[in-house]
Amino acid sequence: MIQNQIIFQKQISSISERDAARLSQMDTQALTTAGNIHHVPPGTRILFQGDVCKNGYVIQSGIVRVSYELADGRRQILAFYSNGNLLGFYGKKTYPYSVDALTDCHILQFEVRNFQSFLINHPNIQNKFLLNSLCEIQLLQRHLIGAVKFDIISRTAQFIAESCACVQYFDHATHILKLPMNRRDIADYIGISYESLSRAMAVLERKGFIRRLEVGEIYVENSLLQYIYSY
Repeated sequence: MIQNQIIFQKQISSISERDAARLSQMDTQALTTAGNIHHVPPGTRILFQGDVCKNGYVIQSGIVRVSYELADGRRQILAFYSNGNLLGFYGKKTYPYSVDALTDCHILQFEVRNFQSFLINHPNIQNKFLLNSLCEIQLLQRHLIGAVKFDIISRTAQFIAESCACVQYFDHATHILKLPMNRRDIADYIGISYESLSRAMAVLERKGFIRRLEVGEIYVENSLLQYIYSY
């Protein structure tokens, strides 16, 4: 049991380097001088793909969904972001994707042209945003490897393991994972059908890796992380 817990913590730490990039309370207070904080209720679109990029955003609290919409109407979910993530600051003329609030959010809105000067004057915050971006690139790399090399069940297990690294989702004491996104969002993110996701969840439960509780809640066994990181 102790050995499993050590393995569990080791695997979680390997995918949660972004904790080092988290903004401190002092950083957050400094950021409030760069713009205005807005309350955003669940289901609200924050960024529209293709709109002119005038404003950037920093998530102060809550969870958002980042998605790319194809010309034929299909959607690919790129990421789920939480507090500390920077949105809309890409040096492009238009936003490359859409962003929607999944939960109750507080978002700092700022003008892109003014934010560049703010970052120059606050190098510590600039470094944390850079580190956060590097962590997201690493997560994307793992996601791409999973999409190419993993089967549907392993991709589903990989998503659960990655979600366990998010302190907003996972309670280490109880091993309960609370997911703010619905199953269609998860299926779009890992690139499988809704029906395939349901079957994969059932297989993982039969094998004893997870136990489904209430809607959006999963009990995660230590063995799930051993399974996914054996690849």
